Amino acid sequence: MENLQFEVIMKGAADGKTNIMCVNSIATQHGDSYSLPLELQPATLHKEFVKTTVYAKVKNVLKKRHQKRSVWVELTEELKKSYFDECGNIIFEDILLEEFVEALDETKNEESLADVVKQLMQKESATQNLRKVSEKFNVEKYSGKNVNVVQWLDFFEEECVRFGIVEDEKIIEMFRYFLDKNS
Repeated sequence: MENLQFEVIMKGAADGKTNIMCVNSIATQHGDSYSLPLELQPATLHKEFVKTTVYAKVKNVLKKRHQKRSVWVELTEELKKSYFDECGNIIFEDILLEEFVEALDETKNEESLADVVKQLMQKESATQNLRKVSEKFNVEKYSGKNVNVVQWLDFFEEECVRFGIVEDEKIIEMFRYFLDKNS
């Protein structure tokens, strides 16, 4: 017997206050996935699916907005009449559903992972470089006791400009090195 996979999600109703159970998409065992238009997503419209025991289990689990589950349902004759036309196309309420592709290109996925690792390494390297640069600053650590805070910040900003540190994120990172832990 063939199965269909229903992606059920809890969404906000039009009033913005209540939640409604929706069928977001339907997939076949062959890996084909079909999205439902917004107006056909409320689960109450899916009379045959709502009758299944699987739906009852999903209904008990999904309580909060944006929670979702993908569940397999055995394709009964009633479900087949509701979700397939005479030629075997996936439909609902006599509307042909739009197929979408979820597959990721493996090489792109590996490249993006390599990019993320490279960016993390650059960020770590930049942090280490800031520590070395902070040692060259002509500003003592701020203790709050020996210097006027406005005057100290002016000196600190001048040193940041002198070393080409102009991005807010890097200035804040550099500032961290000049705070006395005892203050």
